[in-house]
Amino acid sequence: MGTNTTMEASKEIRNVINTESESDFVFAFSGYSQTDPLHHFGPAVRPVYIIHIITNGKGTFLSDNKSYNLKKGQGFLIEPDVLTYYQADEHDPWAYAWIAFTGRNAPAIVKDMGIDKDHPVFSVKDTAVLKRIILNALLIEGHSSGDDLLRMSKLYEFLGILSSDITNVGQDLDVSSGNMYVLQAVSFIRQSYSRDIGVAEIASHIGITRNYLSTLFQSELGMSPHEYLSQFRLSRAQELLTITDLSIESIANSVGYSNPLVFIKAFKRLTGYTPLRFRKVDRKFDHGPWSRELKMDKNMPLFLEDVNGVDDLATMDNLEILVENEE
Repeated sequence: MGTNTTMEASKEIRNVINTESESDFVFAFSGYSQTDPLHHFGPAVRPVYIIHIITNGKGTFLSDNKSYNLKKGQGFLIEPDVLTYYQADEHDPWAYAWIAFTGRNAPAIVKDMGIDKDHPVFSVKDTAVLKRIILNALLIEGHSSGDDLLRMSKLYEFLGILSSDITNVGQDLDVSSGNMYVLQAVSFIRQSYSRDIGVAEIASHIGITRNYLSTLFQSELGMSPHEYLSQFRLSRAQELLTITDLSIESIANSVGYSNPLVFIKAFKRLTGYTPLRFRKVDRKFDHGPWSRELKMDKNMPLFLEDVNGVDDLATMDNLEILVENEE
């Protein structure tokens, strides 16, 4: 599940694996999407390697403080724990197919292709064959050992063809100079999101006014600095809800929300779920590449200090019911 995931048409199939698995190489998930204009994902950090192939249209990919304007015939790599953001073009939104993997051998396989976080974009000669492999992988919907082996065969086929087809890694690509102020702001957010920072502090850190920073963000990313900060924090919260058994209070504090009720409301506005409901649904139905069966400590007492006039000892259940009933 991700940020702003409304699309015209999309499909994804995920394998049931553990990112802490000691397997040499594992298929994680794959998918295909024709996106709406300005559809975006992120800012987010992913726990696996993901390769996207652009089969039509245009869009922008932001990774590790660099911005790339990409189009049909190109692709991009997302590495684990690297902050990325990507958005479809307003007039010619892209379609793309993706495949994800993990395991001890994954870094070496990616390195052999010449792509990494410093050179994440590339060109390919034939997107149709790569798209077809991913669509065939999507037809394998079961989770038997045989199904897993079939998906692995598609992953190897995809990487084998890509390795021989890939060109222009990090070269002759339309790398946007972007706006250095925006890139500096994004870097500051990445480093400081867990603190109680706001737009004024971000603008002050890079030496411009708050209004000018907002204008630049709207121009470069199509959202305000506050929206970007909120979405980054909440994307990190989604990851923590999925891969850890931390309490909701701990996760809220970890992503910069000192008030758990504010965190719960913001999370529901973005995802449509309260955090506990998101965790339950993700683990029951999604079975994503970072899914694990963990105990949930949802009844941990939490002291609420002056939350909308409430000064009481409550459980997370009571807080989430309050949010559910408000909407």
